[in-house]
Amino acid sequence: MQARRSAPGRALLAMLVLGLAAGALPAAPVLAETRATLQVDVPGRAGANRHRLILTATATEGRDVTLAFSCRVESPGTFGAALDFGLGAIWNVEGEAVVFSQPGRPNVTHRMLEQDEFLALGGREAVEIFGPVLAAPRIAFTVRERHRAEFDLAAVPRQVARFRELCLDG
Repeated sequence: MQARRSAPGRALLAMLVLGLAAGALPAAPVLAETRATLQVDVPGRAGANRHRLILTATATEGRDVTLAFSCRVESPGTFGAALDFGLGAIWNVEGEAVVFSQPGRPNVTHRMLEQDEFLALGGREAVEIFGPVLAAPRIAFTVRERHRAEFDLAAVPRQVARFRELCLDG
């Protein structure tokens, strides 16, 4: 037995389908508000103190997404970045091609290495890619065309500016 839709139900469904096909309906935001934690001169790996900027947002389905930057206090010009989509250890051992998106700039694709549950990039490559990114108002990352993370850097300007001062501009 087939269920019958009411006339208002059919009209609503038709509007939804036509709206999606025409691109008239706005896409749902990928992440909610961006939060930031800045740690200055804290103990880190290999006995080296570090400065850290940790950005966190919550995906629409509820998982936490984290983007963390770290530089050594004694050598601030180089740093590393780690991206955790909150999906667990699903990444290829040889790394993943990550698409970096920011308003007003062309997308950049770069390989980030798999580190258990997150993707990482360090050294000169991290400075070249993330230096300009940290000056953008918003940044998004896409992996495998289906995993997306988005951070609103304009929501946490003091923490981003201070990290840039400590690790990039100094």
